[in-house]
Amino acid sequence: MNLSYLRQNKASLLLCVLSLILSQFGFSQEYEYADYTWDSIPESVELTAEELQKSTITLQEESAIEYAYNDYDNLVAYKFYHRMRQVNSDEGIEMNNRIYIPTSNTTVFEQLKARVIRDGKVISVLGEEDVITAKDEDSGTNYEYFALEGLEKGSIIEFYYIIKYNPSYTGRNIKVQSDEIKKEYLLKLISPAALGFAYKCYGGLEEMEVDTTLENKHVFVLDLKDIPALEDDETMSAYATNLKQLIFKLDENFNTNYKGIISFGPVASNTYESVYVKDKSDKKIITKILKGIEGLNDEMPLELQILHIENYLKQAYTIIDYNDDRLKQLPFIYENKSCSDFGMTRLLANIFDRLDIKHELVIGCDRYEYKFDPDFEVYNFLGEYLIHFPDVKKFIEPGSQFGRLGFINQKLMHNNALFIKTIEIGDVKTAVGKVKFIDAIASEYNKDNLNIDIELDIENAETKIMVTRELFGYNAINYQPFYDLMKEEGQKELNESLIHFVSNKPDIQDVAIQNTGFDNVGLKPLLVNGTVVTAQFVEKAGPKYVLKIGQMIGPQMEMYQEDTREQPIMNHFNREYHRIINFTIPDGYLATNLDKLVLNVTDKDKEPQAGFVSSYTVQDGVLSIDIVEYYHQIEYPASDYDRFRAVINAAADFNKAVLYLEKE
Repeated sequence: MNLSYLRQNKASLLLCVLSLILSQFGFSQEYEYADYTWDSIPESVELTAEELQKSTITLQEESAIEYAYNDYDNLVAYKFYHRMRQVNSDEGIEMNNRIYIPTSNTTVFEQLKARVIRDGKVISVLGEEDVITAKDEDSGTNYEYFALEGLEKGSIIEFYYIIKYNPSYTGRNIKVQSDEIKKEYLLKLISPAALGFAYKCYGGLEEMEVDTTLENKHVFVLDLKDIPALEDDETMSAYATNLKQLIFKLDENFNTNYKGIISFGPVASNTYESVYVKDKSDKKIITKILKGIEGLNDEMPLELQILHIENYLKQAYTIIDYNDDRLKQLPFIYENKSCSDFGMTRLLANIFDRLDIKHELVIGCDRYEYKFDPDFEVYNFLGEYLIHFPDVKKFIEPGSQFGRLGFINQKLMHNNALFIKTIEIGDVKTAVGKVKFIDAIASEYNKDNLNIDIELDIENAETKIMVTRELFGYNAINYQPFYDLMKEEGQKELNESLIHFVSNKPDIQDVAIQNTGFDNVGLKPLLVNGTVVTAQFVEKAGPKYVLKIGQMIGPQMEMYQEDTREQPIMNHFNREYHRIINFTIPDGYLATNLDKLVLNVTDKDKEPQAGFVSSYTVQDGVLSIDIVEYYHQIEYPASDYDRFRAVINAAADFNKAVLYLEKE
């Protein structure tokens, strides 16, 4: 959920406060890049043979963000951005024949230019009059771009703009690194003498330097050469968080000696005030909603009470991803049975408050976008609302229509978040915030279990496979809540797809599914039973038969990477797989090659956190194979990649296991 409501209110309040505090000190100054223009012909940049093999390469990237006072003594922001990129292949030309222009309702272009340079000559120059406006058919939104002509291998594309916009105080992210080599990189953060920025670097980015040459201004500078590319092709990685980058915010008023302008301190109290109702009419609506929740009583275990309330509200009210202030107002929500994600947060929190169910509001972020840094307080980390229940140690994600207690978006786990606790000071209620870590859900709650019984028809060279599959937690949540909303045809397709993985050309019979619907999410596993008849797994090789028994657990992920791993490994969620295969050996036959069924691969020798372990027994003509695969750890350093991928690949290795059947 985007916390635009919180951010807009805070930004507006901060703007008013700063205007009052700073207007007496401010004076109009021309911003540093006001007279900027590019060189008639840019200096050539020498590239290595390896660099010339890249589809595109950034020769120069320069940007600056400056806060300055305008003629009315108000603070405004300017962004300057200049990039030169060389295209070295047909793919590079295809990817760069358009330059997309960043636009919004709050920005004004001061300058905007693009040009193409080939063989040291300017081929074309484009300005604001050449901007093309188009419409995205899917989203319905307009976008603008330059269309470039005359591109050939070796062409240089140069583009720069200067925009003016309302300044952002609460935190901005600048990604210095990308999936493209950058030969030269320059960044400047500029503020008037009265104000100072604070920043923090991530991903191994070098610290900025202070430039004291500009009078009456504070300037941070980052000047780098040969920034390596970080390829976005490594499986199981949090690419955006691994890039070299920095976050900055407005932090200090030197004239008043006030430091820490942006902090988490006010967020807790402001959030409390915006979420919990005080108006009598709003309280009456909460009472009406409570009366409509059938079956809720104090005798139920606390966890079931919470889940019962969540189930009711998320089935009775539709969460709409639309920026309409009415969708967070209780009278409108109650009448129209629709709300925003913030509106659902208000519904849930106020009902729990009325019932004295202990809970905390929590604001966190997607770990694939940011690692929440408790030591640098910016609103970039405040992206999603959760509700925490300390007594059951579980979370609700209000903005997820189909998520349920205990199963929030996986991306919000294994990260810090701001926990907001209600306190009472006399007769007044308010809240305080504290940053704490949200642990990932344990693997025991996320299982995908298989029980497979195999009978081989030697005469027809085909197998009859009886499958029972149990899906728990995140493995089930992709199907369980939606099932009862699907039409019969869709249900049939889903039933078969949950067994279809066994074979790509199956004759599926007698499929049955249990524990579907919202009421079972997080409480009961999704249970699927069915029978598959197929000749896919049997081949005749002379007097022998080959049974591809390893393929019966379905296709498995493989991780193979020739280059050295650069990024840490990031699992989506902890999980376990338990597979039992029982194969009835046909009378008069022996099963050989059994040693291929035994694997024991773990990520570490002592106290392993990931592993693939398989074994077998033979008794009374039945071969029983027991397979346990588990992942108990979310994140690994890149140095552990080989051990981790060995576990992943062990399942793929088991896929290749075959049995030989020959007459006794």
